[in-house]
Amino acid sequence: MDWLTFFSSLVDSIAWPLAIIIIVWWLKDYIKKLIPYTSKLKYGDLEIEFGERLAELKVETEKLKKEHPAIALPEVNKEYLDKDTSNISPRTAIVEAWIALELTAFNFAKHYNIVDTDKQPFVKILKLYEEKQILQKDEIEVIRKLQKLRNQALHESSFDISRKEAEEYSRLARDMEEIIMSECWQKFGGCSH
Repeated sequence: MDWLTFFSSLVDSIAWPLAIIIIVWWLKDYIKKLIPYTSKLKYGDLEIEFGERLAELKVETEKLKKEHPAIALPEVNKEYLDKDTSNISPRTAIVEAWIALELTAFNFAKHYNIVDTDKQPFVKILKLYEEKQILQKDEIEVIRKLQKLRNQALHESSFDISRKEAEEYSRLARDMEEIIMSECWQKFGGCSH
């Protein structure tokens, strides 16, 4: 084998792996942005799932619950935590739990005159809660993470989670509802202005 043949076979054997490495490196910022939207990512021994992100959120929510005393929730939103929903469709249970969280955030914002109109996007309501120092950044961040998980459940066609994970998501959403109500109650002394 002469040098030219050796060099040609060397280039031939590393061309595709090198091209893939260059493409991945070039797209690394886009790939990083897509990772939070994946329900399951597996590469070798690395596997990131919805349940792991849910477990992380549970730890964050438990910390927030300890910092903020809870008040009893009104009965109006209890229908969204019906256990039968998670039995029928875990995806539906997640969406319904999110709707209950959104309704609580909006209803309390409306009741305490945080918003002045019925047509406010949820992102705006969260921003107002933060600006008026009702919710702290870490609380807002947990709600946004719950929203990302809800988006995943709603928009990914290959989304697959267990009933137990759906029930855990519902509990976490409920915990954040309690924090919103508790913080509004404490900030405004329980009465509307």
